[in-house]
Amino acid sequence: MQDVEAPRGSPSDVPVDVLRVLVVEDSPDDAEPTVAQLRRAGYRIEFERVEDAGGMRAALESKSWDLVLSDSSMPGFSARAALGVLKETGLDIPFIIVSGSRNDLLKDAPSMPTSVDARL
Repeated sequence: MQDVEAPRGSPSDVPVDVLRVLVVEDSPDDAEPTVAQLRRAGYRIEFERVEDAGGMRAALESKSWDLVLSDSSMPGFSARAALGVLKETGLDIPFIIVSGSRNDLLKDAPSMPTSVDARL
């Protein structure tokens, strides 16, 4: 579910109170609570959900994003792979890994690049 179509361009193209979030998640049911939490925190959210590398590349090329939220583990795709896709683009966008399981985060943390600041 995407609230509003986010335009491609510089951050000044969108009102400051809108947070444009690319959600890397294989399940729409799992993406919704994450977005709802941001809304409860007072953010106006525009988001798009992608579930694989191709979808992520297309989304990164088509719009400007303020944040990427990635599930830690998905069938056929992972947070590590999603971070790799983001790095390939050369875009400087914050990347946050989310998980319903602390074990998923702990399992992947040692293999993440050293430039990633992992906090539990």
